[in-house]
Amino acid sequence: MRAASGGVVDASRGSWLREPCSLTQVCAVVDHTTPPEIVKALCDRFGSAPQACVLELHDAAQLHAQWLASFSTLSTDATRAPTDADRLLAPLPPACVLALCSQEVGKLDWLGSVTGRPCKPIALDAGVQAEAVLEAVGSVWMEALNAQFGDER
Repeated sequence: MRAASGGVVDASRGSWLREPCSLTQVCAVVDHTTPPEIVKALCDRFGSAPQACVLELHDAAQLHAQWLASFSTLSTDATRAPTDADRLLAPLPPACVLALCSQEVGKLDWLGSVTGRPCKPIALDAGVQAEAVLEAVGSVWMEALNAQFGDER
């Protein structure tokens, strides 16, 4: 089931803190449970690397509800209207992995189903340090590189 293309994202639901490009291999997804110092650390560390981007979800529950509702209104050619989730994830290259950086990763894992991207949960337990999160996202990036290039590196 695919979504038709087009439209503008409701900025109250999500925004790019570091935008993706055709070279992006990992997207750190943050939400309201992600401490501000971790969001800043992700943007600082990966902000100048085209292989990484940072997506902030302002209202993941509403994005999810809208995405689920879109399946009830299929057109005759089995497409559905694009949702804000579709439009937010559309700029990501097909092989991009979503690193879910949240205290509630279980509420974000549906994002992989939007466009068939793998998700790697990075649970932010109380007291987690920014350096540990940066290391975890870096590990996801290395896994993506290994999956894409294997022994070619």
